[in-house]
Amino acid sequence: MNQSQKKLLKFACYAGCVLLAGFVLFLAILIYLGVSARGKPEPQTWHRSPRWEDNLTQQKYGDFAEYLAKEKEYLDKIYAEVRIEKTAFYNKYAEDNLSSPYVNGNNLNASFEFLPKDEVIRGGILLVHGLTDSPYHLRSIGQLFADNGFYVISLRLPGHGTVPGALLNVSWKDWYAAVQFGAEKLMAKIENSKDYKFYVGGFSTGGALTLRYVLDAVSGQYPKVPDKLLLLSPAIAIDPFAEMIDWHKLISWMSYFEKFRWLDIKPEYDPFKYNSFAKNAADQIFDLTEANWDLIEGIAKDEERRKKLPPFYAFQSRVDATVKTDKLMEMFAKIASDKSELLIFDVNHLFEMAMSDELHTDFLESQLNKNIKARVMVVSNGIDGGGAGYEKSVSIETLHQAEGNISYLAQQKALLQNLEWPDNVFALSHVCIPISPEDPYYGRESVLGKINAKGEHKVLLLGDDLTRLRYNPFFALLKMQLEHGFLESNKAEK
Repeated sequence: MNQSQKKLLKFACYAGCVLLAGFVLFLAILIYLGVSARGKPEPQTWHRSPRWEDNLTQQKYGDFAEYLAKEKEYLDKIYAEVRIEKTAFYNKYAEDNLSSPYVNGNNLNASFEFLPKDEVIRGGILLVHGLTDSPYHLRSIGQLFADNGFYVISLRLPGHGTVPGALLNVSWKDWYAAVQFGAEKLMAKIENSKDYKFYVGGFSTGGALTLRYVLDAVSGQYPKVPDKLLLLSPAIAIDPFAEMIDWHKLISWMSYFEKFRWLDIKPEYDPFKYNSFAKNAADQIFDLTEANWDLIEGIAKDEERRKKLPPFYAFQSRVDATVKTDKLMEMFAKIASDKSELLIFDVNHLFEMAMSDELHTDFLESQLNKNIKARVMVVSNGIDGGGAGYEKSVSIETLHQAEGNISYLAQQKALLQNLEWPDNVFALSHVCIPISPEDPYYGRESVLGKINAKGEHKVLLLGDDLTRLRYNPFFALLKMQLEHGFLESNKAEK
């Protein structure tokens, strides 16, 4: 062995030792975190994976009504298996509980379809809910479209609407298969209608899934490209930390580290949303958003596909602890057309003295990407830069007006005269955007909507869940934008 070979062997041994030491350190950190996770609350029956696979893609269905009947059987099986006896505490799995999702024998976590009252169907829209949520969160939006002559399908994604343990093993491709199934059933219902419109839309993860459907459609994967895309707090990008937490799988397969599979193990008091959060769920939405960005970047460079994209209509809170608002704006800059619209809900500047410094700046002045072609609006009580002049009432300002967009400023102005910030609300949350103040479960007069628990730090297992706004005080504005913008612009296009 010559001198060079000896040096190479020495280097290889050194590198191998460094890699081995790094792996041992990494494994030691994982084990430490896994042991620490054992301090979480004990998992309950509903934190285990169901015995039955989700029925969505397990068989063929003649129509959506047939699917709904089979889904009801599936949901009833799951809830019967985990049901516990009556309790004074709020628990969605307890018999005859205030948190039960069952109303008149029907589980409102289930998928639903709405038919327009008139016999003439103007078109159809597929609505897809968010991560850990259920179709219930989009019932108000679905009803709005049905009232305007549209057939509506809102689909329960696999792993949702049952038990949080159902998200331990699901993948985003399972969710996307559900979207494809829903779109197929929707099209079968409306394709014989005259001059029909085909829309897709979603909240949070549902926004990411329906965006992907549109991106795939303009790439030739489906026979029809949706005519419009509705995005409500869409998951365009999330914290990259979500990818790192997937490393738990190296040790969490052992029963001793079972709790390490969870970011949170919390009481399940919300009828239509999981409070507990499986790490796999975070990893799956991260993988979906990364896959979407690959498509976005490709389409941004492909003029032919970009021209096929439908208008995007997005509604987003300036502050969002779940998804990244700046990445939504970046996506708009890359591929959204001049017929698209983006509406941002600013923070309540009456609370500005208690907010972080970055929220004192004019959001759109600092964040608005000059490449955006779409119409961009901001709803705020601070766009006049007033400081001491801030009021509870809000106004809307168009920061960028795309040429040719439909203007309905008169309707906006009349509506905004009656809209103002509630006294105790400092910002809109990620989860509240599609929820009406009149919602019986999340609205301002509901049990969950008006929870105002007081006490001491580190007592409740719920963390800051109780402070999160559950309904949108400006829902009337969202509704008006959809009725006079999203829907009525069809007339101008004919």
